[in-house]
Amino acid sequence: AVVRPGITGIEKELGGVSDGTLVAAAVPTPDGAFVLWGSSKGSLGLREVATGKDGWQAWAHPGGVTSVAVSADGERWLSGGIDKIVKLWKR
Repeated sequence: AVVRPGITGIEKELGGVSDGTLVAAAVPTPDGAFVLWGSSKGSLGLREVATGKDGWQAWAHPGGVTSVAVSADGERWLSGGIDKIVKLWKR
């Protein structure tokens, strides 16, 4: 493992993806309260950091999610997938 200055270690493990596949992409919301994740199976979800539970989940991309991003205000999310489509989601 590579240790970088300023990174002290794992703060909290949030568990696996609820559809039973690999986490393909993940990014925290600006307030740090949630993590937007995408799975290798195509699901997109929003997990609450405090509880480790998914508060929202949707089928996003057949073949799998490859990337996710969150806007600065946390109200809009982008997901990209193997299907070569980028989707804009609104909270």
